[in-house]
Amino acid sequence: MTTRTLHLNAWNVFTKMRSIETFVREDKFDNDNEFREYIEQHQPFDKKRQHRKKTIKNENTHFIDPETGDQRKVETFEHFRLMALQEWKDLSCDEKEVFRKIALEINKKHRQKIEDTANLQRGRQLFQGELTKLHGKMESARQIMQDIANEVGKMQNNLQDDQTETANEN
Repeated sequence: MTTRTLHLNAWNVFTKMRSIETFVREDKFDNDNEFREYIEQHQPFDKKRQHRKKTIKNENTHFIDPETGDQRKVETFEHFRLMALQEWKDLSCDEKEVFRKIALEINKKHRQKIEDTANLQRGRQLFQGELTKLHGKMESARQIMQDIANEVGKMQNNLQDDQTETANEN
């Protein structure tokens, strides 16, 4: 998981939605809840930006040519940008507010993911540190046990030697 933060705004969310409708899906989202579900499922904002040639799937995507005033089909990225800008300008403040709220939700969830990842990483580091300390203590205990075993072995040898000397004297 990357640690880059998202700074989405209503325009970013709107253009992403229109991009998905134009280049990925055959039709438009029915409502903002359907778009939210799509975001949850596919997480399009979590992916790194990729520049690639896109093909238009939505054949009903048109824009008003600023030079001629005619309705033209979206065929290039520049056409898409003009179409999205024209549609954005036509949105009411309430409609734009919906996209702003979606952007805030996505930003908040993304920050929470970053914090959760950081907390998990800190937890792993603490656990690793405790594990290292425990391993050191186990090594110390192992060395003490080895020293005791050596002392017991020496004492047994001394006892055997004493018993052998006593038996030889008799």
